[in-house]
Amino acid sequence: MQWTEKYRPFHLDDVAGNQDIIGELKKYVKLTVYDLPNLLFYGDPGLGKTSSAYSFCYDGKHDFEHINSAQLNGKDDMDKFVHILGSVGAGMSNFEITEDKDDEHTTEGMILIFDKAEMLTKQAQNVLEKALESRTDAKVIFIANDISKFTEPMLTRFTAFEFEPLKDEEIEMLLIKIAKKENLQVPDRTMRKIIEDAKGIPRSAVTALQKYWIITKH
Repeated sequence: MQWTEKYRPFHLDDVAGNQDIIGELKKYVKLTVYDLPNLLFYGDPGLGKTSSAYSFCYDGKHDFEHINSAQLNGKDDMDKFVHILGSVGAGMSNFEITEDKDDEHTTEGMILIFDKAEMLTKQAQNVLEKALESRTDAKVIFIANDISKFTEPMLTRFTAFEFEPLKDEEIEMLLIKIAKKENLQVPDRTMRKIIEDAKGIPRSAVTALQKYWIITKH
């Protein structure tokens, strides 16, 4: 199992780095779906944007649907999306994550997480924009690397958060935490090399740590 999945955080308290954003999200967690703004998480790949979105939904006990935007550009796909929106509020639960199911989630409203949201065509964005105008029980979280491809009207409907690379000490804390759970001893020189090569990207750092584990254990 990939360690990036094995150690994916499911609560905001467990998200590494970008603590200014996490602090703001903790305030939003207390709101109902009806009162939430639509959210836009953008920044380089591997910074924890999707994990933060999942964690936000877990902590807020919100049902959510994860949507791959790259597959939502044809007419049939857009019809399916409109059907999803129309089902919100009718007791629909599309909770896709299987871990940590002890918490109960609400059936009042839903959050739609659009991964790779910058791949939505203008047509898809227009359909989504019109749908959001008429619904208060469905809110959207866009996950994107590049926001330049969004239409201006679409961007005005979102509260945006820019995720930035982690500090070296934040990467180190994350790696030490994982190494401890795996009973893995990492020489200081190797740890520094992993941190340096990661360039602030936690996904890269965790992947490199697992590679080192494979080499040393096998």
